[in-house]
Amino acid sequence: MRDIEELRYITANPFKRKGKKELEKNRFIFSLSIDLDWFKTDEAKKIMESAIENELLTDKGETVKANFDLNKIELTFNYQPDTEIIHRLKNIQNTDTGETETTQKLKSKGYTEKEIESQTQEIIDKMHGYIDRGAAELILARKKDIDIEKQVEKELRSLFKQQ
Repeated sequence: MRDIEELRYITANPFKRKGKKELEKNRFIFSLSIDLDWFKTDEAKKIMESAIENELLTDKGETVKANFDLNKIELTFNYQPDTEIIHRLKNIQNTDTGETETTQKLKSKGYTEKEIESQTQEIIDKMHGYIDRGAAELILARKKDIDIEKQVEKELRSLFKQQ
């Protein structure tokens, strides 16, 4: 599982267990550290912070809200997160957030943020959520005849590093 997908899965668990799309921050951390016994409290906080940075969660002050379709995440009974994910959090780059090189290239060709977002989401939906936003943007750019060889190479290197 790629780090961002694993982070999404970990992040989804407290919400799905409580049947809510928004949780108090303390409840989220408590769920990861005490209820699930996956992380120490400080590690659970890092998970939450990384999920916020990667826009998997929205920080609403005292609460956090999931920014993805929780129904697309199926929990498994015996799942245990990769404990090394904490050490890799700094290196997780969610291509769901920020302006990627691909987004910049699409914008330079006259596409608006809204067009890029909606067309990227259409591609993700067609793929039933099995690809991340970065891959969907690459597909979109390829369809628009934009040179993305460097980005494809980076994405492939990233995939192989995580294997």
